[in-house]
Amino acid sequence: MTMILPKILLRPLLILAAASCIWLPGPSPVAAAAQPTASTEEIPVLLLYDSLAIGTPRAKETAALSRLLMTMGAKVTVEPISAYRPGTLANYKRLLVLRLDPAIEHDAPELVEELESFPGSVLQLGGAPQAEAGKLPSRQYGPAPQGGAAGRLAAARLLREWMGLPGHGQLYVLVRGFTPYSDSTLLRSMADELYAAGIPFMLGARPVLDNLQFPAAKRYAEALRYIQPRQGSVLMEAPAVFGPIVGGADPLQRQISAFLDMIMEAGVAPLGIAAEQYWSFDRHYSREGMGFFDSLVLYADHTDTPMYQERSTEAAYFQSALYSISPDFPDEWEMLRSSPSSYPADAAVTLDFPESQDELDILVKELKAYPAVFADYRQREHTTRTAGYTASAQAGKVTINGAPLALDTGEAGGDEPDEDYLYVEREKASFKGFFQAQNRIFLTVVVAALVVLTLFIAAGRRLYRRKFLK
Repeated sequence: MTMILPKILLRPLLILAAASCIWLPGPSPVAAAAQPTASTEEIPVLLLYDSLAIGTPRAKETAALSRLLMTMGAKVTVEPISAYRPGTLANYKRLLVLRLDPAIEHDAPELVEELESFPGSVLQLGGAPQAEAGKLPSRQYGPAPQGGAAGRLAAARLLREWMGLPGHGQLYVLVRGFTPYSDSTLLRSMADELYAAGIPFMLGARPVLDNLQFPAAKRYAEALRYIQPRQGSVLMEAPAVFGPIVGGADPLQRQISAFLDMIMEAGVAPLGIAAEQYWSFDRHYSREGMGFFDSLVLYADHTDTPMYQERSTEAAYFQSALYSISPDFPDEWEMLRSSPSSYPADAAVTLDFPESQDELDILVKELKAYPAVFADYRQREHTTRTAGYTASAQAGKVTINGAPLALDTGEAGGDEPDEDYLYVEREKASFKGFFQAQNRIFLTVVVAALVVLTLFIAAGRRLYRRKFLK
């Protein structure tokens, strides 16, 4: 079974609830009117590379370009030129050729031949702009990114033009890493402060995969529900995978479905999933874990050896995808901050959930000073569907099973524990009483023994005193 965090144990989460039903308000006038800027139709794109340039500054460029293409409406397949199979090109509308190794002199001859009659669009990044013997003819050309933020930005602008998209992308705020163990008081404070500043935001929340009947899981849902009337959108973050499947049926789909049902029943509308890129290039994860969603925020892989289960060269397609940019990649972060209004892709300015009030103050200050107007994620179209529930968003209106999103806060302190949970607590209490009774018995025995010992000492002293007097 795949080992996934967070697992079973949950500490109680204290949620301060409001007193009445709150309907989701419309977008703040400060927020941008977020219209999707990617293609509205699925565009098959084949990305062929000559080398991954491992060990060089350009080692991550192939992955970065495929993420950018996904945010622009492309259904991406990534393969080396050397592995090209005859006839493959006929399945695609566009071909992107990425050349990172000038030492490679020849391309697959079948591909060179098929390209002569290919009716689609072809873009080459890197290599020589003119035709070379034994290599693919170039129809459009641009320099290959060299591993820096500036080169990647230039490539992104060229890709946007090549995909036929006008203008530039939209910027969103994503606060990632909220878990059942996070401080819900800080979450409420953050939601209130960002709402007061007119900053819509997304919250990346890790799923609870077990013990969903416990009150702590319900309180976790209440914490997520709190942000929704305050221009907050909830995204499920992909669980952290740290082990392979070792046998038996994997419960990932069942566990995520149960979690989504639980929070939607509580009035929380999950509008997408945030995951590292390798999830979308894995048949198992994309089918079992991502199949509920049609919207995605793409994190860069944080390891060179992701824990694949069924690796694929073809990425899962999402009708809405955002390119995550975080301080983990300082050069790209600073590049975005220097010219946010002209960034060529729909992107999420991604920050970690604060662990203290000081960190929260820094986060809010950073976003208030950011030189951009952030868009409201609810203005895009999203659908999350399980067997029993459907959450959707369109033009700022969020619904669950067709009903407008509402927040029933209930009484402070959360729901009453269910019968099963009370039974467990009473069973624990009965053991406590047993040990208390046992302690009283031992205490009585000890006191009685001390009394008897005292009597023996007194009697012995009396006998000894009489003998001494005689």
